[in-house]
This record gives sequence, C-alpha cells and structure tokens, in this order.
Amino acid sequence: MKKIMMVVFVSMLVLVGCNTDAITEQNSGEAEETVQTQSRFKGATLQDFYDEMFVGLMNLEPESIEYIGDLAEYGLTAKTDTVTIKSHEYQTEVKSFYEDALIHLKTFDVESTDEAYMNYENVKWLIEIKLDQFKYGRNDFFLTSFAGELRSFYRFINEVHVIETEQDAKDWIARVVMSEVKIKDWIERYNSNVESGYFLDSISLDYAIKLVRDMTPRVIDLNELNSNFVTKVNALDLSEEKTSALKTSAIDAIENHFMPNMKDLKTALLDSREFTDSLEGLWDLPNYDEYYVHALKRQTTTSMSPDEIHQLGLSEVSRIQEEMKQAFAEIGYEGSLDSMLSSLYANSEYYSGQAAMDRYDEVSSEMESQLNLFFYEEDLPVSSANIVESPGGNYYLGPSLDGKRKGTYSLDLSYEHADFDINTLAYHEMVPGHHFEREHEMLLNDMPMIRKTANYTVYTEGWALYAETLANENGFNDTPERRIGYLKSELHRAARLVVDTGLHNKKWDYNQAVDYLVNEGLLGESYAKSEATRYISWPGQACSYKIGQLKLLELRTLMEEALGDAYDIKEFHHLVLENGSMPLEILEAYILEYIENNK
Repeated sequence: MKKIMMVVFVSMLVLVGCNTDAITEQNSGEAEETVQTQSRFKGATLQDFYDEMFVGLMNLEPESIEYIGDLAEYGLTAKTDTVTIKSHEYQTEVKSFYEDALIHLKTFDVESTDEAYMNYENVKWLIEIKLDQFKYGRNDFFLTSFAGELRSFYRFINEVHVIETEQDAKDWIARVVMSEVKIKDWIERYNSNVESGYFLDSISLDYAIKLVRDMTPRVIDLNELNSNFVTKVNALDLSEEKTSALKTSAIDAIENHFMPNMKDLKTALLDSREFTDSLEGLWDLPNYDEYYVHALKRQTTTSMSPDEIHQLGLSEVSRIQEEMKQAFAEIGYEGSLDSMLSSLYANSEYYSGQAAMDRYDEVSSEMESQLNLFFYEEDLPVSSANIVESPGGNYYLGPSLDGKRKGTYSLDLSYEHADFDINTLAYHEMVPGHHFEREHEMLLNDMPMIRKTANYTVYTEGWALYAETLANENGFNDTPERRIGYLKSELHRAARLVVDTGLHNKKWDYNQAVDYLVNEGLLGESYAKSEATRYISWPGQACSYKIGQLKLLELRTLMEEALGDAYDIKEFHHLVLENGSMPLEILEAYILEYIENNK
C-alpha cells in the first residue's frame, strides 16, 4: 500500500482563491525595501521555503486545515472553534505575505534542467497570479450565490466541521456564534464596494438574496444548520442531559447570532438594488475589460484572449452538434436536435433514490475493473469513492488526510436520472475523473503541500472532462443513447465558452445568454437561467473545463504522432498525473520536452 499523504479537492479553499477587495497596490520599490528588512521567510532551501509558505497560509486561514486533515508533522492543529474574518486588514496581510514569498523565492537560482524546476515554476506562477489578482479585488464578487464566501462558509459548517465528540459539538456552536462577526464583516465590505461603484448585477443580486433566504427559514425545525447538528449530536454517546444542553445552545447560537445578522445581510443586499438596476452590463463596472482578461488567465492558466475563446466555443458547438445528429440517426431519430433530445428523454429508462445510487456505483465499478488498460499500476487509486445523497447538486469532495472524511460523490436525488446521462456523469465525478485524479495527487510524496492546495480548476475539471472523452472513445458508452449523453455533456461545456465570453466581453445581456444555452447548448430553460447567473457572477471559471480538456487532447495527439509505435497512452497519463495539478502552460512545456527527448 502506498503511503497516503494528502488530497484536497475543495473549490472553496480560500487562500488559493481568496477575494481581495479593497486592496491597493503598493509602490513595488517601497514594498521590496520593507520586505528586505522584515522578511518572514528564513528557509535556506526551496523545500524549507515551500513548507514555510504552506504553514504561513494555514495560519492565515486555519479553516483550511480541516479540509486537509492531520497536519501534525507541520506543527499545525485544527482550530475548530474559530472562523476567519477576511477584513480589509486581513487581506492586506495576505497580500504582504505573497509579496514576501515572491521576493524570497527569487533568491534561489534554479535552472530549467534542475530537478527542482517543476515545483519552482509552479509556486512562482501561483504567487504571481495571486499578486495580480489583488489589482482587481473589488471586481471579485465575494457574496455571489455560486462561489462566494457565504456559500463556502455555510458548506464548511454543514459538511466539513466534524462532530465526533462533545467538544467538537461545542466548537461548532462557538463557530456559529462567531458567524455574527463574519457576517458583519461581509456587510461592511459589501457596502464599501457599492460605495466605490462595484456591485452585483441584478440577476446575481436576486440569487444572492434567495440564497440568504434559503439559509434562514423562520421555523428552527426547518433550519438545515440545526437539523444537521441534531443528527450528528444524536449519534454521539452522550447522556440525555448533555445532548439536550448542546441542542439548546445550538438553537441559541443560530437564533441569536446567525439569523439576525443574516437578516441584516439581506437588508444590505436589498438596499443596493437601486445601483444594480442602473447597471447596463458588467462592462459598466470600473476596469472591467482588463479584469476579465485577468480572470480568464487565472481560470484557464493560458493567455488566450476573450475573442479566441469565443471563436473556439462556436467551433466546438458546431462540431459536437453534428456528431449528435449522426448518433441520433443511428437510432432512427429525425428532426431538430432539441426535439430529438426531448424524445430521447421521454423514452429513456430512469433511476431514482437508492436505485440511482446503485447504478452510479455499478458504472464506476465497471470502469475501475478496466483502468489498467489506460494507466500504470502505480497510478491507480487505492480506494473507491463513496456515494451519498447530496443536499443539493452533484459534486465530488476529496478525502482528508486523517481519513475522517472519505472521498465522496454527492448525488442529487431530487430528480430522476436518465440512463443515458449516468455513465458520463459517473466517469466525470469518480473514475477516471475527479476521484481518480484527486486521490492520485494524494499519493505524490514529493509534491510540496503548498502545491497540493493550489487546485487549478482548468487542470482538475479539464481532466474530468477528458476522462469523459477517454471513456467514450474506448467504447464505455456502449449504445448510441449513451454516446448522445456524453456529447450532450460536452456540448454544454463548449457552450460555456461562448456564453461566458459573450456576457463579459461581447456585451451580451442575460436573455441572450439564456437563449443561446437553450437553443444551441440544449439546456432546459430553468437550468439555462441558473447557468447564465453562475457565469455572470464567476467570470472565466466556466471556460476552464473545455480549455483544459482540449489542451490534454492536443498534447496527447502531439505525443502519439511524434513517438509513433513507441507511444503508450499509459505513459501519457503518467506524465500528466505525476506532478499533480498545475497551470496548462507549465504542463505543456513539460510534455513537449518529454516528446523532444524521446522521439
């Protein structure tokens, strides 16, 4: 059994993707002079520096420790009774941290031929993109319903905070009490942004308000925070008296600290409506064109322009639609794509409840038995993903180091799952997708922890979409219907390229985005509206999936053509996986160097 080191698959791991509103740039000369006299980094070797940087970030963001697990070897313990308040002062400190880190990193002389070069280039890229992000802090809307601090904190309290002892329960209550300070900080920062001309568009604002309302039902028995807490406390081996006392304290914390401050947050959001109603489009916000170029670079880790991505999306949508028509023709369907897809749904077999969970497990298990056709033994995962009912949406959450939280796929059982959709979703979320890649990174003993927490979406989601393609091209979608399910998924990701750039660069309005997703992306109207809102409030993120997948396919083709008979798909996958998540430009350089040395 390989030694398991760590895995993090948490999109909300805040320090790598933290918001940086209200931070102004310092004069670089003044910043360097200050750091040279007061540098916080002392590491004489790169590894020492990487460890120092990781420990420093964990101390700035102690909640992150609970996502990762046992970090005793780094002298870190989870501070389970605290929350992080991301005030302006806090963010100034984070910015200073990265400035110090870059200066110290550059004191090391590393050549491209050195073994240390891969880690060096990755850490340098991470630091530089973080510092670049501080230029646009107010443009990052930290209260959006899809990726904001509110959703992250709520999920953290509900799903990540482990309650296995009485003290764990007391710490949970303490955190809910401290949410009062956290929410007040959100209100202060939001109002500050609004006063400076940065505010949510009306659609994102409505979704944010709805999220607050959903989290704060008036009846305590309907409150998800309380009901989840009660379930966990009831499972503890405590006396009736202690159990009752914990439940009473939890209700007090929710009703007197969380709820009233969430009400104030809702009021602040509502009060900003007069500003959002006057906003013609996101492009009206200060520095928006420049910010969007930065957002695309941060999310795709490439230098592709908005227009290049838009045109790529249009091309991919056209290609995929033609392949779908061919697949429909195989089963005798005629008509428009949307009418044929509607007929396919009408005629499909459906799974719900436990039967749906069993079917996803069956598909994943079948794929696991065939993974050795495409991967070296050393690259295979050591465990299967758990499948549990989701509180909402389908998503994967990686395991913690200490094993308290297993790698888990949360399956949305609020609807029936069509048979032809299941395969592709299983391959994406479990194997050879997210669970495979995230657990593999856990096994990389030589990868610094500072890199394991970076989690580049273009790599992780690009790999998961590539996993869908790998399964499809090797016959795992064994009927035309299941191939159509795969193509439908790929079409959705291609349409994202068009819509994201349309909204943020082509001056599309919300209705144009929804119409395109319905008419060309073949999404249902309600889902299209939700997706359009997500793209508005999370610029560039939706582009990362398809950009990552296409780059992996491009590199694989280059390697196969260059090496000929010596090409081995297992070796390609090993090269992609062996150094963990990274920016595409670094991965591309690595693969091209391998090709040059081995052709």
